[in-house]
Amino acid sequence: MTYKLFAVFFAFFLASEPSLAKSSLTLERIQKTYRGMTQMEGEAEQIKTSPLLLRPLKSNVSLRFDKGLLTWQVEGQEAWQLRFDKNSKPKFINGEKTIKQIPADARDKLDRTISLVHNILTMDPKLDDDFSLSLDKNILTILPKAGKNTVFFQSIAIEFKSNIEIQSISFKTQDDETKLLFKRMKFKSS
Repeated sequence: MTYKLFAVFFAFFLASEPSLAKSSLTLERIQKTYRGMTQMEGEAEQIKTSPLLLRPLKSNVSLRFDKGLLTWQVEGQEAWQLRFDKNSKPKFINGEKTIKQIPADARDKLDRTISLVHNILTMDPKLDDDFSLSLDKNILTILPKAGKNTVFFQSIAIEFKSNIEIQSISFKTQDDETKLLFKRMKFKSS
């Protein structure tokens, strides 16, 4: 498994936004809701596009997050698990053999990307130091600030349905784009 597959995992991990009240969506409401997240699980169709692909690659993915333990599985593949410590640093429970094959500089970037996703999920205030979050109508966009791009993505866009539930997430890298269309999502906050 390469670090690019993890990029897909990160985008799906961001899908934990629950239904909010039917008043207008604001960044503050999203931040407040994410800070209370303790559990989530869901399923999505993953669609990957790239200039190098003749047609989009499609697969089903499932995810479960429970108090710092994340389980991620692409249909037909082994599930991956990792746990976050108090500083959002990830520890892989399985897949360590594959992870060790990633070059040190890419592994460092991978760990920072995973930690970042955890901080986005919890809307950690230190997120503002390196990333900008903007809300335009029903799309929340997350971009690395100039000179701060130490992660794999160029942008993440989270699209909401009219009832404020997640409709899709687009995850863009330099080489490709992965879109997750959600079929089911359950969310629990403290």
